[in-house]
Amino acid sequence: MLAGPHACRLAPRLDVDRLREDLAALRAFPMGSEESYFRGPGERHAGWRVLSLRSQSGEAKETTSGGPGLHDFQDTAAMRAAPYLREVVEAIPGPKRSVRLSVLPPGGSITRHDDVVLSLEHGLVRLHAPIQTGPEVEFEVGGERVEMAPGELWYGDFTLPHAVENRGADDRVHLLIEVEVTPALRSLFPADYWDARDVVVAEAPAPPAAPMEAYACAFSGPSLFARLLPRSWTSWQRFEGALSPRFGELVMCINGAPMIALEPRGGDRFVFRGGPPCVVLEVERSGGGVRALRLRSRLHKQWHTVPLPLRG
Repeated sequence: MLAGPHACRLAPRLDVDRLREDLAALRAFPMGSEESYFRGPGERHAGWRVLSLRSQSGEAKETTSGGPGLHDFQDTAAMRAAPYLREVVEAIPGPKRSVRLSVLPPGGSITRHDDVVLSLEHGLVRLHAPIQTGPEVEFEVGGERVEMAPGELWYGDFTLPHAVENRGADDRVHLLIEVEVTPALRSLFPADYWDARDVVVAEAPAPPAAPMEAYACAFSGPSLFARLLPRSWTSWQRFEGALSPRFGELVMCINGAPMIALEPRGGDRFVFRGGPPCVVLEVERSGGGVRALRLRSRLHKQWHTVPLPLRG
């Protein structure tokens, strides 16, 4: 299958021998069990291990794909040890987020789950470059079996339930590349596949309409907002929030602690550093102060607006 409703093979063809050379070099790095940035430990995957080539901590041992926070993504020592994989990543148009080597051993499985903002319709995609796999691997996306081969590059709509079982005798190894959606990314896709979707393009950085000090305020964060953040921060409960200038940028504080850097997208609009492009903080100002805050987000392909009540 080259394309279906939920996945499609992209244009590049990769050099399998060079992929495997870099894989051999990366075997020297210790790998950790994959974890969800948002839910934390607890998803019951069997044997799924990862190695970060690009992470927010800059550490190869980082096991999550990252999310809203204070730090941007950066290459790790593992990326520097894999020159061809770095070449593959750099050739993909658009700002790169997490890049990880994903290893599933024989008998291993990735429990059925969904990733609510990983699709063309949310401005952030996860691409798969298989390095080692076989027909005994069962990869299902949205109820559709997807068969990938080494040397190919694939897109999948991972907002849909997906799962993997490795029934083969060897490790299943994929390179996972998360990239913001830009118009240039369209060149990798079959034109009819891209054009049939309500694609969200990530906005480029743009200066804010006012100095950062003009956005300082305190607000109440409802549980609907809390569920877009790591569970460990708020237990997904209502929280006390604030916007505060810090070292030349605007930062969102959660229960008194600076947690998320806000990146301007022109006017009075901001996105979360490390967060999906489809989640935007909109500010209304009046008389030199903040009059209203709201969070506009697209989750599971539906737009939502959540008011953030101001405090004192």
